[in-house]
Amino acid sequence: MAADILFILAMLGLSQLLTYIWWVKLRVWVLKQDVFEVRDRLWDAARAGGFLDDPGYQGARIAMNAVVRLAPQLCLPAWLYAVRRADDLNQTGLIKGSSIYSNELKAFDDGYSPVPAHAVVA
Repeated sequence: MAADILFILAMLGLSQLLTYIWWVKLRVWVLKQDVFEVRDRLWDAARAGGFLDDPGYQGARIAMNAVVRLAPQLCLPAWLYAVRRADDLNQTGLIKGSSIYSNELKAFDDGYSPVPAHAVVA
């Protein structure tokens, strides 16, 4: 009787492990597909509007490509850490109102593009 219960518990544990492994692969695939869809719609809008060379569009495209590349590493704890870290930096003033942040905004206002031309992925 105890061997039967142990076998059932072992099979439940194994099935949970296999389900988790498949879930991780599925969630990464779904995230990538969602980002590809948004990126494609953004490209269509940029092409229709004639702003494919715009630094804002290029930066957004690079950021979306980074999300696709890093999708396997993105998980709930990583998102929670990033959000909490960003909130902490905003509250301490390390990001908002700092001289570095102000200089970056001024550079965008002057028409300077921080994205090198060779880094743009079409």
